[in-house]
Amino acid sequence: MARVLKIQNPPDWLASLPDDAMLNAKEVHKLFGVIHSHNNVTQSIARGHIPPSTKMMHGHTHRRRTTHRWSVKDLKKYIKGVD
Repeated sequence: MARVLKIQNPPDWLASLPDDAMLNAKEVHKLFGVIHSHNNVTQSIARGHIPPSTKMMHGHTHRRRTTHRWSVKDLKKYIKGVD
C-alpha cells in the first residue's frame, strides 16, 4: 500500500511564508518527521518519506553536490485537512 504523505502539525511559520518561498531538505525532513541526512535525500524521496522536490540545483563547487528545494505552494498540498 502506498504511503500517504501528510504534514500532521504544520508550524505557524509555514502558513506565513509566500507560496514561492523555497525550503531546503533539512526543513522538509523535519516537517514530515523524518530524520535528515545529507546522503539520504534521494532515498527519502524514492521511499516515499518526503515528496519529490520542486527544484534541483547542481552545486558550483568542486564537490558538485545536488541540492533539492521544495516550494511552499507544493508543500501546502500535504497539510492534513487541506485538499
